[in-house]
Amino acid sequence: MKFNHELSQKDLKMVEKSKNNVIQGTILTKHFIVRYSERILGNNHMAKNKVMEDMNYKMNEREKKIFQIFKHSNSVKIPFNGKNQLIIKDNQLITVY
Repeated sequence: MKFNHELSQKDLKMVEKSKNNVIQGTILTKHFIVRYSERILGNNHMAKNKVMEDMNYKMNEREKKIFQIFKHSNSVKIPFNGKNQLIIKDNQLITVY
């Protein structure tokens, strides 16, 4: 078990970025969680909160601003992690490519 004074640099960055979580309040569909786990994390299935933490960590500031602007759109594709796309519809994350 790690204590605060034993956190790695990556862990510290993840904690700092999680304070500015733009995903909070957005609905993650089950389909999205499964696809994110498969396509981005390479796992079979991750918990919703782990997916949210990872997304927030991987999004740069430009992508976060785009996400905030367009998350309530009828249907939109936005950039994610430099090479992927998020599909959002009415504040719900639908899938990731």
